[in-house]
Amino acid sequence: MLAYRWTWYVKLGRMQEALELIQQAVDTFRDRGFTGRAYSSNVGPADVIVWEEDWSSTQEHDQAWAEFGNTAEAKEWFQQWFKLVERGGMQETWNLKA
Repeated sequence: MLAYRWTWYVKLGRMQEALELIQQAVDTFRDRGFTGRAYSSNVGPADVIVWEEDWSSTQEHDQAWAEFGNTAEAKEWFQQWFKLVERGGMQETWNLKA
């Protein structure tokens, strides 16, 4: 099992909008049968959102994103998202052991 994790830094004063928009992504992933989760911090940086997905393999991830990432829905979502977050951030891939 693999976890793909993206850490995004939200622009000042835009957190509520970002949380609402990321919830759309969680719902979309659920509707497509995938796992997508979003985290915001209780203790730590207040301007961070983490997005995480679980996949059985890199191939499953790549195929799903090849299909979904090119849809009009995804393109529109990312246009809105990039207005709310700073450039940069971090992307990680984790192998789940337990």
